[in-house]
Amino acid sequence: MLLAFRASLPDLKGKEPPKRLLVAKWGKNESVRGPFTVNETTARMLPAVQRVLGFDTVAIDFEHNTVPGTPEYEKAPEPRHVAAHGVPRVIPGDGLYIEEIRWTPEGEASVRGGHHPDLSPAVKANDKGEVVLLHSAAMCRQGSCLDLQVFNAALTATQLQLYSATLSTSPENQNHAMNHKELLCLLLGLDAHTATDVQIADATKTFASRINSAIGVAGQVATFSATVDGLKTSLQALQTKLDTAEREALVAEALRDGKLVPHNAEIDKLSNAQFKAVLEALPAGIVPLAQRTPELVKTFSAPNFSAGGGGGNDATDDAVRRQLGISEDDWKKA
Repeated sequence: MLLAFRASLPDLKGKEPPKRLLVAKWGKNESVRGPFTVNETTARMLPAVQRVLGFDTVAIDFEHNTVPGTPEYEKAPEPRHVAAHGVPRVIPGDGLYIEEIRWTPEGEASVRGGHHPDLSPAVKANDKGEVVLLHSAAMCRQGSCLDLQVFNAALTATQLQLYSATLSTSPENQNHAMNHKELLCLLLGLDAHTATDVQIADATKTFASRINSAIGVAGQVATFSATVDGLKTSLQALQTKLDTAEREALVAEALRDGKLVPHNAEIDKLSNAQFKAVLEALPAGIVPLAQRTPELVKTFSAPNFSAGGGGGNDATDDAVRRQLGISEDDWKKA
């Protein structure tokens, strides 16, 4: 679990972004849900824990958007925008700082504009309230972090193993064997004063099982996603063919009704439903259907060869002969 609280932040509006920020003062830091402490334990433990968990540098983010379990984390897509990155450092007798700060353009804009006047560090503490890890710090809008907040941001299995190993080999835990157990219970969500070794072992197995299940589900999701993508492509191709066939049928029906079918780029952009509405609004009978067959050909009848000549109507025979470019002699011979 990570704890977030409101810390003091100097008035930076219109000023150059600082290279060093105080996260928590030395000693007891008050909050509405109880105090937490930066002390000798913090000075001994925090550097090693930061190093083994890969937090040599930490983010100064916006509204805790890099902390799993927060609303902003769920809303913010990757890559997540942060205000800055810096190095956590404990100064005995002074406090917990973020130093060597490198500001992003978004962070500089926030500082100079005074958009996020509050600073809210996210830390992990033991059951005595002693800070042992700085996860990040957040630039927040006024009033957004008045209370101590608890984020359900569990460490990964690898981080848990490294964290436990670091705690077990620290000078403090070599002298006080129970500290290791207490901090492990903190990570697993157990009461360190009442949890038995069996309960701790079971909780650890459950945690590992959930991690493995999550990995398996992630693989299944990836396979399913690839299958869905393939089906989506096939369905899109089929839909395109169906749309084309439907549009051709609409045009054919309109032509049968003698409608003057429009064709232009704007018409082509219409959906089939919109195109159908346009066609239905067009007047029928604009194009004379009778004129689609050439004159004379539609009245031509087969010659009556039984009469011994060309047969049929002489005027019609003569018109057909001229249309076909056949001489009168050839016509008679045929």
